[in-house]
Amino acid sequence: MTLSNLTVLICDDEEAGRDVLSYELKQIGVKRVITCGSADEVLDRVQEGLPDLFFLDIQMPSINGIELARQLAKYKCHVVFVTAYVGFAAESYDVDALDFITKPVTNHKLMRALERSIERRWDQPDKPISYLVKIQEGRHVQLLSNTEIGCFLAEDKYVRVCANNRELLWRQTISGLQKILQPDFIRVHRSAIVNRNSIRRASRRDGRLELTLHDGRVLPVGKTFEKDVRSVL
Repeated sequence: MTLSNLTVLICDDEEAGRDVLSYELKQIGVKRVITCGSADEVLDRVQEGLPDLFFLDIQMPSINGIELARQLAKYKCHVVFVTAYVGFAAESYDVDALDFITKPVTNHKLMRALERSIERRWDQPDKPISYLVKIQEGRHVQLLSNTEIGCFLAEDKYVRVCANNRELLWRQTISGLQKILQPDFIRVHRSAIVNRNSIRRASRRDGRLELTLHDGRVLPVGKTFEKDVRSVL
């Protein structure tokens, strides 16, 4: 991995801060830079894919940079804090930040953070493409990786999210999910969407196709969806 193929996300509630950091990154060779003005915007953006590196301001309204980093931590995201306040340095270590950059930002500081991110990635095995799904559970937001979700099952006005060792109820519809999920999820029934990577085997019972997932769950495939399901098996 090199600077030119890194994807970097900047989150700062001040437009001037985003613009300066984006300009400096592009000047030293980073071509893909995404800018967000709030933590909520970041949480929406990561549903499209996880960037290689996050540059987060700390003092932001609603969700601050430290709390945002805590939400991202379980997905082993590389986070660099960029702030004018050195008093937050100790908290940054609690979330295993890659670096802590104090303003004003310099090319030297940025290069140090970028090189650390690249070095860490060389030490890690290749992983499947991952992104986060933002699930609104009551007043709380839950972030789940696409790789840990096995399936979504319709239940009245809700969808049951079946993930590793836990289940959540999301006030959402199966049809609504189809519009926001990426192609690693496939609709197999009018009331079910399955992560294709969670399918252990397909078989027929009484002439109907059914899928067995890695967690042992068995789901029927609706006739309308058989052709699409067979195309990914």
